[in-house]
Amino acid sequence: MKRTIQRITDPDLANLAVQAQIKRLRARGLPEQWARVGTVFEDQIIRIKRDPVQFPSGALGTFINLERSTQQSGGVVIVPRLGDRFVMLRHWRYALGIISLEFPRGMVDVNESLENGARREIGEEIGAFCTSLKNIGCVQPDGGLMNMPAQIFLAEIEAIGELQLDEGIVGIEMLTRSEIARKLIEGGVIDGYSLSAIAFLTANEDAAKL
Repeated sequence: MKRTIQRITDPDLANLAVQAQIKRLRARGLPEQWARVGTVFEDQIIRIKRDPVQFPSGALGTFINLERSTQQSGGVVIVPRLGDRFVMLRHWRYALGIISLEFPRGMVDVNESLENGARREIGEEIGAFCTSLKNIGCVQPDGGLMNMPAQIFLAEIEAIGELQLDEGIVGIEMLTRSEIARKLIEGGVIDGYSLSAIAFLTANEDAAKL
């Protein structure tokens, strides 16, 4: 018995998987089109795919996942450091309906390197120029549903310029490491990308002391 969910490539078996999923949907009174496989939606930001699969039990069905659009080649999170303080954005997040405290992040264009994408994003979001850039880790925000990795970079900057207001950035906070830790304890940072960035930052600092 296989222990992983296997994507089906055989057309006949794939059709059986779709039919099995349709049967399940009918039993629950749900739309049959939810069994359709392939790319079910794509725009310039995101792509939603549904694959025919075989589960570890041998049962057939479908599995849906989210990916970055084919217009992108990755994502980046940038931890900007200015002196002994880190720059965090107060960012209005439309999906959540709140102002979220988080590090700058964004998408990397096709044929653009991760490093160039990180430099571009920090320039666009806070008008900063990186004097140095270090890759400190990678995060997958939700492996159960998404394949949208983001590389995390520590960036040394010299100054902060104009904020990217149209993206919903309403302000910044300049925080020391201890102040960031206090924000976490108080629930002031809930953004998953930023929490991962803080974890990698801490791990890299601890490793440097060994």
